[in-house]
Amino acid sequence: MTSRRTLMIALFVSLAANLFAVGLLVGGYLAGPRGTPPHAARVLGLGPGPGPGAMLSAAAALSPEQRDAFRESWRAQAREARPRLREARQVRREAYQRFVREPFDASAALTDLDRARRLELEGRALADRQLVEFAATLPAADRIRFGKALAAPRASGRRGPDPGGRHGGPPALPDR
Repeated sequence: MTSRRTLMIALFVSLAANLFAVGLLVGGYLAGPRGTPPHAARVLGLGPGPGPGAMLSAAAALSPEQRDAFRESWRAQAREARPRLREARQVRREAYQRFVREPFDASAALTDLDRARRLELEGRALADRQLVEFAATLPAADRIRFGKALAAPRASGRRGPDPGGRHGGPPALPDR
């Protein structure tokens, strides 16, 4: 026969295990897709602004020849930006590792985070420059279609559609 104390211990262990499991599920849901660190999402275009999904939609608005040229230039830009983004992730990890060291050096952590942000912004600037340079090569009618496709509202993660760019994305261009 088990004692009342043993039953209480088993109950608390079970409760703790269940809370841990629920925490893992909620944390996984809130963290989003694996493989994309939250701080890199915006730089990679998964947050505000046109991202890979928007780029694919915009490319679909182009003629097959223009689409191929766009994809090639986009791939080249991604290859050029990749080392900066990788370095930014590493610098950001190092900044966060400073949180567990004693004594805590808040100034060094902020310096690291500032450096990571600059690297991410350099990567985003490359993408923006490539996009503008490509758009400049298009005939006016194609450039307008391309711009409308980039600016079109689309689903933002698990929130559903993002009408009017409420979450930082560009609002849709008016039809004329």
